[in-house]
Amino acid sequence: MDDVTATRIADLMEPAFLELLEGLGPNGDGDPLAIETKMMGMVLAAARSAYARALEALDDELCRSLPAGARIRDRRRRTMGTRLGDVTFVRRTCIDSFGNTVVPVDDAIDLPERARVSPALEAEVVWLAAETSYRLASETLARSGASALSAATVEWCVHRAGRACRDEDERLAESLFVDGVRPDGREEADLLCVESDGTMVNLQHEGDAKRCEIKAMVAYAGKVGGTGPKDRKVRRIRPVSFGCVGTARQMWAQGVAAVGSVYDITKVRTVHSGFDGAGWCEGDVTFLGFAEDVVGHLDPFHVNRAVARCFDADHAEQRSRALSEVYHGDARACADLLGSLAAEGSARPSVVAAVAPYLRAHASCIGVAGPSLGTMEPENQHVYQSRLSGVPCAWTRRGADSMARIRSRQASGRVVPRLSRATRITPKARSRREERIERALCHGPVASQVVSSEGRGWEYPTQASTTGYRADVQFESGLRADHKLVDPH
Repeated sequence: MDDVTATRIADLMEPAFLELLEGLGPNGDGDPLAIETKMMGMVLAAARSAYARALEALDDELCRSLPAGARIRDRRRRTMGTRLGDVTFVRRTCIDSFGNTVVPVDDAIDLPERARVSPALEAEVVWLAAETSYRLASETLARSGASALSAATVEWCVHRAGRACRDEDERLAESLFVDGVRPDGREEADLLCVESDGTMVNLQHEGDAKRCEIKAMVAYAGKVGGTGPKDRKVRRIRPVSFGCVGTARQMWAQGVAAVGSVYDITKVRTVHSGFDGAGWCEGDVTFLGFAEDVVGHLDPFHVNRAVARCFDADHAEQRSRALSEVYHGDARACADLLGSLAAEGSARPSVVAAVAPYLRAHASCIGVAGPSLGTMEPENQHVYQSRLSGVPCAWTRRGADSMARIRSRQASGRVVPRLSRATRITPKARSRREERIERALCHGPVASQVVSSEGRGWEYPTQASTTGYRADVQFESGLRADHKLVDPH
């Protein structure tokens, strides 16, 4: 909105606001605490009325220039929830030349069929629901002047947004790992740090399982320190988060594709991968193969905790000796030492029996020189647990997956896919529309003939006439009725 338009609107609203303010004078009985609420109500009421009139005017304009063969069927009243509140307007529904229902004004504003909520309000709902509970999100919208939505409607908006995220993630992964087409990331980095870990959330009424795991990863181009003496916080450079409820293969394929949508992975030379020793985390080498060199790092926190669990409080000296070996990067020597200490009774044999093989299996990833890692625990806490476990609640697998994908996009600065009219059509409705178009195009006589060729035997017809089709079909094909359609094949 330009300054001229804003000035015109302000001139129109100034007398009404002045009347409210005059009620606060010595002889007035106005409420100073409610004055801004009344002003906001007046602004929103005027905006809703103007929005409805503008939609009806747009509908008139669009219906005056309908495509050939289309006709107006009826006029219908529709109420749409928006960020301004409920907007009620009248618009026409039409029938196109193929027999499909068309609503010109809904197509123009990209309003999905039978949708109660506008795309702008739905995007706002999803953002709020990713920060707080569904009930509080609906109440916050109502207090801000937007249309009142139930908690169930908010939940459905989240599910739709999560499904759109999942579809886009799967499409990017298939494009990268099946078709070999890399995403269009533009950030350039010679080195990437990639960390992965899982975090558990509670489930509700899904068989015997009471919890499910969100498999998550984050990639960033190193770390930088604070900008001054009062700002000493270490920050990651352009982190890209990804989390979902699924298999390890799905997480890595879609997560790496998400990283590729931000970073130009063809420019990455080295990847430092940090993990805690879980089997699914170690399988990342296959998907991180876009880099020339992939270096694994076992998280020191988990290594130190595993070694410390081998000792009682009375054997602090022996624990320090074992940890010293780990600090120097000699995991095999530490495992041998633990075995000796367990034999002489200074370490717990049952714990050593599990920790020693763990150290030997990951010896090549312990004590490896590289950049500072170890940010996955707070990543899981701030991105996922703060919402999925921040209030007493339990999730379905679909709900946890949707929320994890939305939260990871918010943390990465990646846009949640827009919920458009085209993507919200059901497969059954899309199939019916395509069938009507096919029947309309195939209706009528088609004159064909076999043309002469230099080959032997019969060949498929390569010419066809549009004579007999309706005039609009002839026009759409770009031919006159007396012209011939030549098959390019």
